[in-house]
Amino acid sequence: MNPAPILIVDDDPIIRALTRAALEQDGFSVEEAGDGFEACAFCETTTPRLVVVDVVMPGMNGFDLCKALRRRPETAHVPILMATGLDDVASITQAYDAGATDFIAKPLNWTILNHRIRYLLRASQAFDEAQRAKREVELSAAAVRAANELLECRVEERTQELRVAQENLLKEERFSAIGHVTATVAHELRNPLGAISNTVFVVRTATAGNPALSRAADRMDRSIARCNKIIRNLLDYTLVRDFKRERVTLDLWLASILDNETMPDGIELRRCLAAPHVVLEGDTERLHRVVANLIENAAQAMEQSDGDKPRCITVTTRFADGPEIVVEDTGPGIAADVLPQIFEPLFSTRSFGTGLGLATVKQIVDQHDGSIDVTTEMGRGTAVRIRLPRASAKIAAA
Repeated sequence: MNPAPILIVDDDPIIRALTRAALEQDGFSVEEAGDGFEACAFCETTTPRLVVVDVVMPGMNGFDLCKALRRRPETAHVPILMATGLDDVASITQAYDAGATDFIAKPLNWTILNHRIRYLLRASQAFDEAQRAKREVELSAAAVRAANELLECRVEERTQELRVAQENLLKEERFSAIGHVTATVAHELRNPLGAISNTVFVVRTATAGNPALSRAADRMDRSIARCNKIIRNLLDYTLVRDFKRERVTLDLWLASILDNETMPDGIELRRCLAAPHVVLEGDTERLHRVVANLIENAAQAMEQSDGDKPRCITVTTRFADGPEIVVEDTGPGIAADVLPQIFEPLFSTRSFGTGLGLATVKQIVDQHDGSIDVTTEMGRGTAVRIRLPRASAKIAAA
C-alpha cells in the first residue's frame, strides 16, 4: 500500500515544481494545490501525510487554510509546515496560533526542508502510536491512570525533541548565513585595511620627527589592529574549520602560551601548573584561543575595576578525571543577572568589542566534549574552570 502523499500548497507553479522535484527525489509521494480552496477540496477525498503551505496566497492565505484543516477531524493532527518569507515574531506567532506544526523560511533550502519534513513525519508517527496506545489502554479501567502517565511522558519528550530540533535548525540556518556574510565582509574589509596600514607606514616615514603626526599614526595603527581583531573574532566563531587533533604535554604547552602573553600595565600573570605528566589531546590551536580569550577577558574586567588591591590573573592546571585549566582573576566579579548570559553570542557588558570572546570559548570547549564552570564573587573575582574529560590521556610519572 502506497503511503499518503505530501501536499504542496503554493500559488507559484515554479515553486511547486521545484519543491515537488526535491521531495520526489528523496522518495516522497507528492501532490500539488494552487491555492487554499484547491487544497481543501483535495483533503475532502484524501488525507495527506503532511502539508507544506505558503503563507501569502490569493483568496485563502496560509493562515486561513491552516485553521480550516484543523477544524476537520481527518486533518486535525496532520503536520502542517508553513513556508514563508515573513520572519517577524508576529507572523511566526500567528502561524502557531492558526495550528501550524512548524515553519520554514523562504527561499527554501532543500536539504533543510527534507530533514524538517522527515522529523515532522517521525513526530507525527510517534503521536499516532501514542494515540493508539492510549485507546488500547483505556479498554482496561485498571490501567488507565498508569497508561495516561506514560503517554504524557512520551508526548512531552517528543514535544521537547521537536522544540530542540526546531531551535537547532534555526540556529544552523542563521549560523550558515552569518558565516557566509562574515567571510565576505572580512575579505572586503581586510584589503582596504591593508592599504590604510601601508599608507600609515609611508606617512610615518615621511613625517619622521613630527610628534603630532606620529601620535596620529599610532592611533591609526591601534584602530587598524582593533578592526583586524574584530574580523578575526567573527571568523573564529562563524567559520567551521577542520578539527585537527594532536597530543601535547599540558603544562609545557600551556607554559609556552603564557610566556608569550603580553599583559596591560599593573596586571600580573601568574601560573600554577600542577599536571606535568598529563597529555592533552585536541585541537591545540583552538584550545590556545580558549586560554587567550579567558586571559584577555579577565584583564579587561580588571582594567575597569576600582580600588588598590593587587590585580592578577592566575592560570592553574590539574588532573581530575581529565585535564582541567582554571583561569582566575581578582577583578570585580560578575553580577548575578549577567552570569547566565556571558556565553551567549554578541552579549557584552562593555561598550566595545564583538561579544564573541566567551561565546567562542564555549563553542571550542563543546567541540572537545568538555564543560565550563564559572564561580564568581562580587568584589573578589572570578574563576573559570575548563574540563576536557574526553580529550586527554594520563601518562605515568617519569
